Amino acid sequence: MKKIIGQIHLWLGLTSGLVVFIVALTGCIYVFEEEIQGLCLSYQSAEVQDKAYLPPSVLKTNTEKLLRGKKINSVQYREKGKSVYAYAYGENPKYYYQVYLNPYSGEILKVTENDTFFGVIVELHTSLMLGDVGGYIVDYATLVFIVLLISGMVLWWPRSKGRQKSSFKIKWGASFKRVNYDLHNVLGFYISWILIFVAITGLAWGFEWMDKDIYWTATGGEPYKE
Repeated sequence: MKKIIGQIHLWLGLTSGLVVFIVALTGCIYVFEEEIQGLCLSYQSAEVQDKAYLPPSVLKTNTEKLLRGKKINSVQYREKGKSVYAYAYGENPKYYYQVYLNPYSGEILKVTENDTFFGVIVELHTSLMLGDVGGYIVDYATLVFIVLLISGMVLWWPRSKGRQKSSFKIKWGASFKRVNYDLHNVLGFYISWILIFVAITGLAWGFEWMDKDIYWTATGGEPYKE
């Protein structure tokens, strides 16, 4: 059985590995979007003033005037000294705008579209910049990745109690091939417990059934709400 699982693990890894690598790399970069942009872009900042922020309704109105009525989907406040985000996106016709505003005056500091660096990062992360086809590729590659994690755990699991202790350690004094093998197995075991949650929650964006299952589990069986 382990030989069969090993072959499944090998071939699924070869077919989905590149996609998962791109998704993981772009996801890591996107996590630090605010920090990276804060270092490079002046419109990320807003001078602190001794008065209250404007309410989201005012910022929404200012942004919609600028974008000629395009729907504002969200307004996101951040910590003091930072500008406010307003997002506008739609499907028919397709558009995506990210507007930066001064939270005290409502002044528009910058408008960006989806062709910015991080816009490209998001497109790569969600669809490999291949539109709907790329989205399906990412979704199913992530599903395959979950099978890889589970099959990897099965392959790693020690066959005897005597091997359990050594299976949790990397044999640094062994040959390069053995060290590489241990790095894959031992680090793979420890990180799998985190990656399985990353992959499952990622699937919620691609598969409605997964979205509903996560909601059902997290709420203790409540009906799904749109």
